[in-house]
Amino acid sequence: MPNTPYSAQQQSQDAPRGLQTNTYNQFKAGGWRTIEDLTSPEVQIEVLWPGAPVRTLWAYPRDLSRLALGHAFLERCLPGELPVFEEEGEHRFVLAPAAGPDSPINDPITVRHLSGDEMVNRMQEFMGGEGRWNWTGCFHRAGLYDIPTETFLDIEEDIGRHNCIDRLGGWCVQNGVDAAARKALVLFVSARVTGSLAAKIANAGFGCVVSRSAVTEAAIATANAAPFSLAGFARENRVTVFTDPNNRFEQGMP
Repeated sequence: MPNTPYSAQQQSQDAPRGLQTNTYNQFKAGGWRTIEDLTSPEVQIEVLWPGAPVRTLWAYPRDLSRLALGHAFLERCLPGELPVFEEEGEHRFVLAPAAGPDSPINDPITVRHLSGDEMVNRMQEFMGGEGRWNWTGCFHRAGLYDIPTETFLDIEEDIGRHNCIDRLGGWCVQNGVDAAARKALVLFVSARVTGSLAAKIANAGFGCVVSRSAVTEAAIATANAAPFSLAGFARENRVTVFTDPNNRFEQGMP
């Protein structure tokens, strides 16, 4: 097969958004060819917190302050604390705890149940929106869905799935979304829900999670303990409820 270059027009148009267009060799259909493809930049940031080791994160270089703020909120703050910046550099962020109204709540919420159709349809909307995932296949995505308004309040993308939850946590701090409001929201994620991701979700206090992918036994155990309701495999006109301790789904556990 001749070694002729071709250009992916839509991908090239996305390069100004921070993605890099480069030339690579690709083996396909029995032969080699030269292609233009997009790759994502990735940078290292440091998050500093009093009395704690420096935390290093690798991330897509956009809204890094939000990422650092959310990471400090979910991984460093104690109940009743919110993080504040003491120093905000390009790749180095120094934060400290401040007193805030944010504390875990045990009161039941009053939002309506999620139906199977709504979970499937909202997942299609969530994954169908244009983003860096479409151009590279490299990014995870997480979003906060508000049931009363039937809208996504925020959708975040990053190379690491844990970063997506940190970014949502930062968005909540920046927009004053307190513990009661977070418990009422539905977290949609593109990634599988493992024990480590479930632990971060529990720290965030989101009361309901719908994943496009699989969940693990550790994630189910964490969801029951937190608690948050957990569904997975929301794709191809199906969704599976794995646990529903918060009574959030139209059809709960058998």
